Amino acid sequence: MFDDLGFFPHSSYYDAFQIDPNVAFTEQVGALRADMFQVIHEKDQYLVHVGWYPEHDPEGNFVVSLIRQEDSETILHSGRMVPGYEEEVLYFRATRDFAELRGFMQEGIDLINLLTTDYIEWKKKFRDGEEEEGEEKEGKSEKGSVSLPYLWCLVGNVVEGTNVFSLDTKVYCFPVLWGDGYKDIKVIGRPRGSKKLVMTIVASKHITNWRVEKVYTSYIIKKMLENRGWNYTLDSLKKLKALFDAVKSGPSES
Repeated sequence: MFDDLGFFPHSSYYDAFQIDPNVAFTEQVGALRADMFQVIHEKDQYLVHVGWYPEHDPEGNFVVSLIRQEDSETILHSGRMVPGYEEEVLYFRATRDFAELRGFMQEGIDLINLLTTDYIEWKKKFRDGEEEEGEEKEGKSEKGSVSLPYLWCLVGNVVEGTNVFSLDTKVYCFPVLWGDGYKDIKVIGRPRGSKKLVMTIVASKHITNWRVEKVYTSYIIKKMLENRGWNYTLDSLKKLKALFDAVKSGPSES
């Protein structure tokens, strides 16, 4: 059912999807399983998973997840020690609609291609080699053959010049990454005299005009997902709203 989605090179492909879109969910409860489909990228770091939750409940939903696996300590499995993995969900979508299901799966595939491909090569392959120099336009993705889903992000403007940024530069701010009360922040922005985005650290006292915005720029999405930034989960959105509430009246209150 999903062979035409154009998957990335993979090391594992599991397809036990047996749900008939022409039959009511109540008549195929046995097929509503938590593990129906999974494809793992050939480098074994990212995977797309599809399941039905709650399992065997006809009132449930298809759930599409993009998961990052990272090596952890070895674990005992079936009587032998094997490499363990820590998993982080980067993308989560739920639906009961088959067309939306395919669309969400395609978004997961597109994001994994972004994460596993050198950025310059990704632009050549998926964006016709276009340079990403201008600001993204509100409500629109970048031009090209692949349209990534927007990402909610904490955004601000530089209130006074820094060593890197000019006054009023727009910066895309990461969530809390270390325990300093959000005094120093990892951000993405355009340094003075350049059209290229860079990632660096600035003091929150240099940032004002805090807000939450949709981000469409592929470079920012890639760097956020790669570096423990904002992602496509409900948990990320809750943390984003909480952080915005904490900083909107002044970074010192975070």
